[in-house]
Amino acid sequence: MQTLSNWYNKSKAGKLKGTESYDAKHVALIEENNKLKQQLKIAEMKRELLKKAAAYFAKENQ
Repeated sequence: MQTLSNWYNKSKAGKLKGTESYDAKHVALIEENNKLKQQLKIAEMKRELLKKAAAYFAKENQ
């Protein structure tokens, strides 16, 4: 149990690897990047749906 306590204390102090604090600009860039990735995923899904719909209607009209 002592190890868990040590990890927690190091994490709170910012000394545990991977838990370093980032400046506000870095955090803002990470959040913006995540938002843009989500928007790109949605746009790609919409594009694929429109491709399928266009192919379906083109096939139906023949």
